[in-house]
Amino acid sequence: MQSFSLRRLASLGAVALVATTLFAGSVPVSAQEATSSAIATVSVSGVGAVAVAPDTASVQLGVTVTEATLADAQAASSTQMATIIDAVKSAGVEDKDIQTSSYYVSVMQTYDSNGNPTEVSSFQVQNQVNVVIRDIAKVGDILDSAVAAGANTIYGVNFYVDDSTAASSQARALAIADAQEAVSAEALSP
Repeated sequence: MQSFSLRRLASLGAVALVATTLFAGSVPVSAQEATSSAIATVSVSGVGAVAVAPDTASVQLGVTVTEATLADAQAASSTQMATIIDAVKSAGVEDKDIQTSSYYVSVMQTYDSNGNPTEVSSFQVQNQVNVVIRDIAKVGDILDSAVAAGANTIYGVNFYVDDSTAASSQARALAIADAQEAVSAEALSP
């Protein structure tokens, strides 16, 4: 009886060995090898650049006024700013292109020998507007008019293209042409 069990065990072992060998030979191929019949692709990019002269300018301008009382500083600032805005409008800037950009009030103090504040000496008001100048040939004249009207602060004259839609389209077309040229060159290469 013992020999029957050993014989049966040996047969089962042989069957298991054959089955393992058969199944090992039918292991599926890896995903990378399976995609070897995939369609080949080529990726290209193109560059297009267009230089455009600015057609618009913006500038921060305004007044800084210091007076003994806050009411006097605010009144003087408002009066000066109204005069400046009128001058800028007279020079050709539209209402829609003038916007208040900042308004600050500072308390000016005197200090003792130890650096401690002792009393309020005056009040300073800074009033700034952003002005968009759509004819850049007039930038100098508009700034001269603002200064003549009382502007004593001018910051950040910036030049830019107001509507870059046409230039962007032209640059995009150049980039597409550049990419198409690269595709043609790639197709002709061995």
